[in-house]
Amino acid sequence: MYGNKMKITNCKLSTNWYRAVLLPLVSLSLFIPSLASYASEKRCLIVASYHDEFPGQRLKVQPALDELKGNCEIKKFDMDTKRNPDPEFIKAKALEAKNLIEKWNPNVVIAIEDNASKYLVQPYYKNSEIPFVFAGVDWTADAYGYPYENVTGIIEIVPIRQLIRQLHRIDSDYKKGLFIRPNRLSADKQYARVKDIFERDGIVIDDGVVDDFAGFKSTFLEAQSYDFIYFTNNAGIDGWDDEKAKEFIYEHSTRLVFSTSDWMVPFSMFSFSQVIQEQGQYAAQIAVEILNGAKPSDFPIISNRQWDLYINEELLSQVDVEIPSDLLRKAKKLND
Repeated sequence: MYGNKMKITNCKLSTNWYRAVLLPLVSLSLFIPSLASYASEKRCLIVASYHDEFPGQRLKVQPALDELKGNCEIKKFDMDTKRNPDPEFIKAKALEAKNLIEKWNPNVVIAIEDNASKYLVQPYYKNSEIPFVFAGVDWTADAYGYPYENVTGIIEIVPIRQLIRQLHRIDSDYKKGLFIRPNRLSADKQYARVKDIFERDGIVIDDGVVDDFAGFKSTFLEAQSYDFIYFTNNAGIDGWDDEKAKEFIYEHSTRLVFSTSDWMVPFSMFSFSQVIQEQGQYAAQIAVEILNGAKPSDFPIISNRQWDLYINEELLSQVDVEIPSDLLRKAKKLND
């Protein structure tokens, strides 16, 4: 009897322990996968206008990926329009992106660079139910009619006015420059805006549009008759070769060459550059807010606010140009 009683007592203890300890643990184990699947239930799509080898896109996309990680399942679609600028190609890629959106049904889409806005968002998703956040739209979003109810983002503005102030400090006699650029839509837009700002300040800046590396070399030689050279971007110049370009610029530079992108520092003497990573980081932060219940209309369209100054001392030594000492102290050097 005594032994049987003990067995019954032990059975009751085991049952109570199971109810008190195991059942909550079992319930928790069922809840934990639901937490783990929270991110995967939400979907974020990045539609990038260009390709990852283009520094301007890569430096926007990677910070966006870093911000989104752990908040949603991520897919990225490259339109590849920098290497394929034909409008028919771009329209076809926009339709591919549209098909992906309709099949995958993302909770939010990040559209990077102008072509994603021009060929995808504006024609197909104005005031749709799908939220969009754009990044890297040059200068103004007016061309696309932004903002929409479902769209917000960050505009990419080049620090031209800050640059002009420093040009006046370097040489107050600068009156005419050449703007060397690839033959691309975004560069067309940038030149129009740059020309207007320079002319308001009494400086003429001519358009040095080039298609290929041979054209760049020819234009660069012609540019030595100007007061200065603004070399905006090498992406989209067919046949471009970094090493040959650096050698050519080093050998033939007699005028100040400057840029406004950090990846262009090896080909220029100084650069006022936006911190381009800000674009992707901000867009992804807003996307996460949208995943958590916010609406695009809750966020005004803003422009970038971070800048860096770079000096290429080796190339600068080739010309008779004196950079103010305070700029030299503040600047990041090419090999830093």
